[in-house]
Amino acid sequence: MRLFRDVAARGRPVSHAGRLGPEASAALADSVVADMFAEAVGGQATPREAAARAERRAQRIYRS
Repeated sequence: MRLFRDVAARGRPVSHAGRLGPEASAALADSVVADMFAEAVGGQATPREAAARAERRAQRIYRS
């Protein structure tokens, strides 16, 4: 239970160091980061390929 009690002290907003706004929410809703990890861990892509794909997806979101 301590994990949940202390989460606010360690947690970060979905935008992390960036601006919190509709774009950050869209990236979260589209599972950009989760998909990046899943692709790399699942062997569907190398970590570099997965990061590049996630970056392209994020750029599309932040441009719109």
